[in-house]
Amino acid sequence: MTFTRLLRAGAAGAAAALLLDLVKPLLAGRAELPALDRDAGTRLLVGAGQGLLYGTVVEPRVPGPPLLKGAVFALAEYLADPAGGLSHILGVHLPHSRLPVVSDLLEDLEPHDREVLEHLAFGVTLAVLCGAAPSRNGSTDFDPDD
Repeated sequence: MTFTRLLRAGAAGAAAALLLDLVKPLLAGRAELPALDRDAGTRLLVGAGQGLLYGTVVEPRVPGPPLLKGAVFALAEYLADPAGGLSHILGVHLPHSRLPVVSDLLEDLEPHDREVLEHLAFGVTLAVLCGAAPSRNGSTDFDPDD
């Protein structure tokens, strides 16, 4: 996996976390304007870490369209939440954990509790954002050798 793909996966995770913050009131059935609080930066970093996990583990290994991959990732993350999330379970086996700056930055961040619908919204948004950029051959399919 190239650095560009890692960067894109992390950025997609941060963007998905931001979008989740913006639509969270709607998902909860409240008609109010979204507000970004003091913890928004932490949630963006957690989202970037989840994006790296998705881009390095899920996207290259789970077959199917981005919506399915995102839903699978979201449900796995939701089920793994009581154990600290997939990042905590997979730990040093994650490719980005070998990057000292990245692993140090994401090491102490705890995922925020999310309802299953919030996990699904995040996972699907993340997968769509990761799958939206074309690869070198012009397709939007993931190429693990890229």
